Amino acid sequence: MSAFLLYGVSCTMDLFFILMAFGIILIPLIVIHEFGHLLACKSVGIAVLEFGIGFPPRALKLFRWGETDFTLNWVPLGGFVMPYGEDFVKPQTEEEMEPSRERLERVGLANAKSVFEASPLAKIWFLFAGPLANFLAAIVLFFAVAATGLLADRSDTTIIEVLPDTPAAASGLQPGDVITQVNGQAVELGFDFVEATEGATQPIALTVQRGDETLELTLTPTETVEVTPVLAIEEAQAGSPAEVAGLQSLDIIVAVNDTPIEDFPTLRDLTENNRDQEIVMTVRRNGELIDIPVTPIYFEDTNSVRIGISLSQWGMFNYADLGLTLDDRNLETYTYRMSLPEAAEYAVNNFTNAIRVLVSIPGELIEGNLTAEEARPVSVVGVSQIGGDIIENYPYQTVIEFAALISIALAITNLLPIPGLDGGRILFALVEIVRGKPMAPEREGVVHLIGLGLLLSLAVVLIINDLVNPISLTP
Repeated sequence: MSAFLLYGVSCTMDLFFILMAFGIILIPLIVIHEFGHLLACKSVGIAVLEFGIGFPPRALKLFRWGETDFTLNWVPLGGFVMPYGEDFVKPQTEEEMEPSRERLERVGLANAKSVFEASPLAKIWFLFAGPLANFLAAIVLFFAVAATGLLADRSDTTIIEVLPDTPAAASGLQPGDVITQVNGQAVELGFDFVEATEGATQPIALTVQRGDETLELTLTPTETVEVTPVLAIEEAQAGSPAEVAGLQSLDIIVAVNDTPIEDFPTLRDLTENNRDQEIVMTVRRNGELIDIPVTPIYFEDTNSVRIGISLSQWGMFNYADLGLTLDDRNLETYTYRMSLPEAAEYAVNNFTNAIRVLVSIPGELIEGNLTAEEARPVSVVGVSQIGGDIIENYPYQTVIEFAALISIALAITNLLPIPGLDGGRILFALVEIVRGKPMAPEREGVVHLIGLGLLLSLAVVLIINDLVNPISLTP
């Protein structure tokens, strides 16, 4: 039984934080996974010879607990539990088991139970117990974050544009107004405004702050309210192509080379594909459309092609109807604790959502909703890189939730029906139930050995790819 790591995202990181992520995120999750196998084996009476962190060859023996040697191994791509009757990955013959039998007798287990003596259901149980331990660990981590202090954002939901002759203008709204309530409900972020108004057909009661004055206004839609995502420029970096071209804060990006811009990936792709070539950016400024030529260049600090702007992405309401644009200003983060029942609900919801997202990746890729680059599997190096990035730049809550996601990914990876993984071994146990007898140990061992060899080869390829072609997370 072995835990294998293939999930993650790659980015450039300092070696210190990469190693820290490996030490405080990956190794504990591998230990949890293998400890699940260990306890399940013992629960059905099977002796466990070795509990390994990393794959052989062995670096050193850490200690012995009962009959089980806890070891540290040289290949840091996962871990394993070796029950009596197996040799790391393959079942052993009676002759091969003799040294292990003698060792178990020396520690007082004269009649130790081997993996061959376990029923197929018992095998399925201790094979599934590793992924189960990771699933439970993820739920506990999500719960811990919610119970000790979740991070939340709040801001001044500010109107940055009101078009003339629209319901927004008729209501008396002005640029700079801060929306504090919608239909009596508090607005902490622009998303609260969207949730309260999207699809509305009836008048919308607004409480707005204008300087020191609090106003009660009514916004009356002329048709069903719809939300359209837009990108607004927050700042043009000093000396950048954007600043030189004349782009300004609060400019709303409408199109690039006549291609409508509704999200960041579209803008990113158009700029990256036009390095050192002039593009025409259409922006709306104070209700007027302006075409501004600008030339994307390569930025060494982010290893990307950009024009040098920071963006404030937000939802823009249909200008032909409401005629306004919102932005989150003065964004701040605060911490709040959930009650224990709320924390439990939060943990379960995040756990199920994470599984749904991970399981849906192949389908999203086939349907074209994800690019091959976005869905690419990466190695333990990639996981450690993004973990290091999070440890260096984000609060502990983000680190814990990242660890929960990796724990889920580790469990799902090892449940894949691939020889050498827990899922592949479960498949052999199911075949044993159907056949009424196990496959010959020699044949099963060859299959698992080939599977593990292919997985290790894939891991090497992914590690090289992560080192040579890291994913940039910087916008």
